[in-house]
Amino acid sequence: MRSDLKMYLRTLSKIISPFFVILLLFSCDPDPVSNELDQEDLCLVTGMQFRDAAGQLIGLVGNPNISVNDVIVFPIPGDGTIFIQANNELSNVWLIPAEKTLEFQDVDFSSQNVLYSSSVLDEKSNMIWDVGGNNAVFDLSSFPIGYYRLICLSANGEINYDNLYLDPSKSANEIIDFLNGEW
Repeated sequence: MRSDLKMYLRTLSKIISPFFVILLLFSCDPDPVSNELDQEDLCLVTGMQFRDAAGQLIGLVGNPNISVNDVIVFPIPGDGTIFIQANNELSNVWLIPAEKTLEFQDVDFSSQNVLYSSSVLDEKSNMIWDVGGNNAVFDLSSFPIGYYRLICLSANGEINYDNLYLDPSKSANEIIDFLNGEW
C-alpha cells in the first residue's frame, strides 16, 4: 500500500509541476512599455562611423546615433587605443557599455543633440576620466569585447558622443567586416 501511495505521489508531482510552470509563464504579463526601445536611450548603438588613424571618415554602418560636432574620436575601429581631438577643452569622458539595435535606421540623428545628465552618465558608465585640454588618449584594450558609447563633456558644457566597437584581438579590417555583416 505504501509503495502505491509513493507511486501515486510521484505521478501526481510529474503532472502538477509542469502545470505550475506553464501557469507561471502565462500569468506573467510583461509591461509592454518597458519592452519598447527609445531612440534617445543612452545604452543603444544604432550604427557607427569608421575613422582612420588620422581621424578621416572612411565609412559607416547603420544609422549612427552620434553627435560629434566638436570632437573627433579615432581610430574607429581601432586596436584599443582611442584618440580624442576636441575644438574646446574637455572636462570629462565616459565609456558606457551599449547594445546594438537595428531600430531607428530612419531617424535623423544629425538634427538631434540629446543631453544626458552627469548623474545618469556616472551611473551607466564603466569608466569616467577627468580630462584637461583639447586632446586625450585612452587605452581601452582591457575592456570586454562589445559596443560602447563614448560621451565627451567640454568645459563649456557641450556634450558630444560617439559609438565604438571594441575587440582588441581583431584588426580594424576584421572588425569592419564583422560590423558590415552585423548591420
